[in-house]
Amino acid sequence: MKIGKVNSVILGLLIILLGCVFLVHGQVGGDAFVLLKLYLPFIGIVLMGITFIWTVWRVVKKRKIAQPLVGFLMSSIMGSMMLTNLGMQPYDINSENNADYGIGDANRKGFQDKMDRLYHSMEHGAGDCFYLMTGDGSRCYMNTSGVFKENSSYCNASITKLYTATVIHQLVAEGKITYEDKLLKYFAEDEIVGIHTRKGKDYAKEITVKQLMNQTSGIADFFTEKAKGEKSFYDRLLLEGDLSFSFSNACDRCRKIEGHFPPGQGRKAHYSDMNYHLLGEIIIRKTGKSLQDNFSERIFKPLGLENTYLMEEEKWSCVPVDNKGKELKAIHYLISDGAAGGIITTMQDSMRFIQAFCKGELFDIKKVPDYDCYRYIQFFPMQYGMGKMRFSMPGAPKAVGHSGATGAFAYYIEKYDVYAVGTTNDLNEAGSIKKMLRMAEGFR
Repeated sequence: MKIGKVNSVILGLLIILLGCVFLVHGQVGGDAFVLLKLYLPFIGIVLMGITFIWTVWRVVKKRKIAQPLVGFLMSSIMGSMMLTNLGMQPYDINSENNADYGIGDANRKGFQDKMDRLYHSMEHGAGDCFYLMTGDGSRCYMNTSGVFKENSSYCNASITKLYTATVIHQLVAEGKITYEDKLLKYFAEDEIVGIHTRKGKDYAKEITVKQLMNQTSGIADFFTEKAKGEKSFYDRLLLEGDLSFSFSNACDRCRKIEGHFPPGQGRKAHYSDMNYHLLGEIIIRKTGKSLQDNFSERIFKPLGLENTYLMEEEKWSCVPVDNKGKELKAIHYLISDGAAGGIITTMQDSMRFIQAFCKGELFDIKKVPDYDCYRYIQFFPMQYGMGKMRFSMPGAPKAVGHSGATGAFAYYIEKYDVYAVGTTNDLNEAGSIKKMLRMAEGFR
């Protein structure tokens, strides 16, 4: 390709990217641009670097000034807006001119009014609920919309994994299991053979409890991934409205899908519900009690979570998940999902739990190896480590906890010292995290 064409391509990419920045920065299009908003800064930073090198090269080697100056100017404008979008460039949260966040003068209108303006500046679909509280409890904010009330129950989805991880940590502390235990200690060989094969080799026997918790086993995710010639469980769930499966069904499904890497390989991690179904079975087999009994005795009762339970009965008891205007009541799926996503809760109970989890009330955090070690999973910018998710993007506040496919979230945002729980209830996990962080900024 000739230099002239290269220049044109680079300038064209910059123009397109600049347009996207204006689009996202201006909050045009609402949640349809959530993923663009998440990924755009990284793409932009890379192109900014390329543009800077190209500018220097053109000036020094080619003695050209006009085109490089245009490129440099566009790169500077774009970079400034991107850094603002990432939260790296501070803005005045109390400014009445801050139209993007719809926030007035906090001193003049008060914290509640400021948070109300922020909440009502967002889209809410069929309904959602948000509950945020500072670490010392001095400030809190709660609001709901649509079908939600303050005491409404909702699907906790994959936040359930925090509860499962909690029980595992407790069992380790009690000396009943270890993080290095391999699956063969709890499962017969014929139960797990073939659930993780890659390039013809079966790795199931090598998987440890710690790798299950870290999502570093390499096992495929039977929920989102497709076996050859079949739909994924997720696609089937949306199409059929509900479905059920057993532990053996989940194992059979994994046998049909190629694993992603050998267990514990380097810094690799791959989020898979199967990891937590295996952990759930370990809990049941080691304690001789049901998952519900374990959760109840070890978490629900000690924390006073009166409205939190594992879905076990064939009776819908929470707000239906909104699937593009259609109600999704996947009762049998929730019953089947158990340790990976079967808990029903409320905002108040979820707040009590995430505070207890993060403060070490349920297990001794200091005794958990690599507790603060995280690896990126396939859902960028999410990381995973010892049962916890972490939202981690350069320049943006980190959030530790968990979220789920239904839009449920339970996180601690250290930068603002804020706990945030609730749900957007709309099968948009990325959108729920964006809104949660946006609400948390009101506590700055």
